[in-house]
Amino acid sequence: MSVVCESISVIVRCDVVEARYPNGIVGLESDVPPGTYCSDGFIARIGFTSPWDADTFIERLLRHGFLFMWDGDYSEIAMVDQHAGLVRPCSWLQTAQVPGIRIACLVGQPVGQVMAPPGWQRSHWEPTPLIGAAN
Repeated sequence: MSVVCESISVIVRCDVVEARYPNGIVGLESDVPPGTYCSDGFIARIGFTSPWDADTFIERLLRHGFLFMWDGDYSEIAMVDQHAGLVRPCSWLQTAQVPGIRIACLVGQPVGQVMAPPGWQRSHWEPTPLIGAAN
């Protein structure tokens, strides 16, 4: 399974959230802005439209003992830009561009179903190419 990565996505592993965040996944989901959270059971994604808001959220995770960078790679927190993909290297996360959206999944897991926040819809301004359509 995988998660949608629209705008700026902060992604964390669910096992790390369970170990470090107060009340685990339930606590994390209740602490983020409505409509920004989704998870495939392996990774959790929180979406932001502003890099400053994403940075503020990352600072909260750091206060709970998460590690951000190690030797230039993402350690336990990753940032994904919907257009560019991973902002820095990350050994545990992979991203892909599929028609109209970017997705991310844990390395070694099949892409499968793409999870999105409740009520999520593709941005209307982003073109969605037709696959297999005759021109």
